[in-house]
Amino acid sequence: KSKKPKRYKPIITPAPPGIYASGIKDEKFVASLGALTTYWPHVEEHMVGFFAEMIGVADEASARLIFRSIINQNTRLTIMRNLLERSPTHREKADSFDTTIEEYAALNRRRNKYVHSLWYTHDETKKIFIEEEAESYDKFLAKREVPIEEIDETYFRMNALVGRLMERKQTLRLAQALA
Repeated sequence: KSKKPKRYKPIITPAPPGIYASGIKDEKFVASLGALTTYWPHVEEHMVGFFAEMIGVADEASARLIFRSIINQNTRLTIMRNLLERSPTHREKADSFDTTIEEYAALNRRRNKYVHSLWYTHDETKKIFIEEEAESYDKFLAKREVPIEEIDETYFRMNALVGRLMERKQTLRLAQALA
């Protein structure tokens, strides 16, 4: 039995009718999204220590050079996953390592959607909508409302990840000092 070829299927997720202004017209929303966007490089910076541990490099400055040389985030994630899942060195690593990598990946995807999508403000309701980058012909029909709570929750998750990374770094430093 042959597989049916893929063909266009309309994606219709209608946004509320009305006029949409390009961009975000709510200052508080802009501030929250700006805080999230400018915090992301700090999340990456804290991932350097985790990356160093994964690749077995004690010198964090060297790990930073390697991490920053890998421009593609998916490549960084693939390296960390492969090392965790396939290296005998990491056989005894806790599940928290998988969780850290997956949370970092999820936050990266969300941050990319926010940064690379089109934003609109509904003129009448003043609600904020995003038109996420998609491989769909109908992407202009796929606006979704983004409440500020979603932005704040994402920022909170970033902050929580940084906190866990800082705790891990402290634990490693203490273990090294006691060794």
